Amino acid sequence: SSTFGHAMAIARLADGSYVTPNRSVSAAGAVWHLRAGLNVAALSCRGPEEAALIAGYNALLQRQRSGFDAAYKTLTREHGNAASFDAAMTRLYNYYALPPAQPGLCAAAQAVLADAALLPTGGIDGFAPSGLARLEQVYTKIFAEQDAWLASRNAGPAPGALIAAAAPATPAPAPKPRQASPRIAVDPAVLKIP
Repeated sequence: SSTFGHAMAIARLADGSYVTPNRSVSAAGAVWHLRAGLNVAALSCRGPEEAALIAGYNALLQRQRSGFDAAYKTLTREHGNAASFDAAMTRLYNYYALPPAQPGLCAAAQAVLADAALLPTGGIDGFAPSGLARLEQVYTKIFAEQDAWLASRNAGPAPGALIAAAAPATPAPAPKPRQASPRIAVDPAVLKIP
C-alpha cells in the first residue's frame, strides 16, 4: 500500500489496482468525481496554461450543467445523507490535492478538458468514465512508482548488515553533552482572551 504523509493511505489489491476514492463509482459518481478532479485542477494549476484550463473548466460547467446537476442529486442520494456525502467529497478533494500528483493532474486535466470541449450538451454522462480514468491514471502511476521504490529498498540487505559492514574498527566517540534548547519568553498577558 502507498502512503502520502500521514493523511492518506491507499491500499493495493492482489490484482495490482488501488483502492482510491474513484474505484467502483456509479455512473453519477463518475460524472461528479470527474468534475471534482477538474475543479481541483482549475483551482490549483498555475503556469502558462492556467487561463485556458480555467476557461475550459468554466465552459464545461456551463455546457454540461444539467448533467452535473443530475449527477449531484443522484450521488447525494446514493450516499444516504448530507454528512456522508460531505465526508466522501472531503476525502475526494484531499485525494486530488496530493502534492506529488499536481503536475500530472494539470496535464491530464488540460487534455480531458480539450476533449470535453467537443461534447454536445448532455454528453458528459458518456464521457465521464473515460475522462475520470485519465485523471485517475496520474495517481495510480504515482502509487505504483512509490510501491516499486519501497519494494526495491526493502529487497536489499538487512539494514544491520550494511551498518556492520561499514562499521569502523575503532570505537565510536562518546556523544557530546546535549545543550538545552533556547526558550522563547512569552508574556502570559498577550495570550489572554478578553
